[in-house]
Amino acid sequence: MKTRSIRNKYIISSYISNFFRTYAFYIILLLTLALLSVFTGIFSVTKYNGGLTQNDFFDKILIYLCNGNLSFWNVFFNRLFYVLLIIFFAFLTSQNKFLIIVNCIGLVIVCYFLGMDIGIIFNIFALRAIIFTLLIYSVLMLALLLIIILIDAVFCKRIQEFSKYGMICNRRNCIIILSILLIITILLQCIIFPLFNNVFILLE
Repeated sequence: MKTRSIRNKYIISSYISNFFRTYAFYIILLLTLALLSVFTGIFSVTKYNGGLTQNDFFDKILIYLCNGNLSFWNVFFNRLFYVLLIIFFAFLTSQNKFLIIVNCIGLVIVCYFLGMDIGIIFNIFALRAIIFTLLIYSVLMLALLLIIILIDAVFCKRIQEFSKYGMICNRRNCIIILSILLIITILLQCIIFPLFNNVFILLE
């Protein structure tokens, strides 16, 4: 039993290391663009705030939270719609190597708005919201963003292989595993976010 457990751990660690080694270039590229965009969004709000309010949140989940009427299904359908839209966009733009730049621009826009939302929270509620913003919202959103980036990297690698070799390797297992992680992250948001339904009301 112990030998089997060690072998399973080795297989899993080998699979993970091989995955990141295979997609390292696109993961680093997309992750760098994403983080720069998030910090740019935060900076633009805190530096050039023009009277932004709770109604200016790009993420409608935050508006529901501000009103105290967020539910499991609000989060579920909102996240499902936007995640599927982003992944579908990534898939479409990975059909041609010249469209990868469009893919990157789309990611930058989404991450910029995420940064703006975080900046608005700090701008309105200052340090009173730091626990929710940094430990809850930011962590769960960045986890979701990371999984989307990994899926995006698989798509980008796909078109690179097709352009170079005229064939595409089977990435089904990667997509299945990442999709499961994506669903788990969405469900975590569905469960955790409604627990903070009145957090902004209490902070006002």
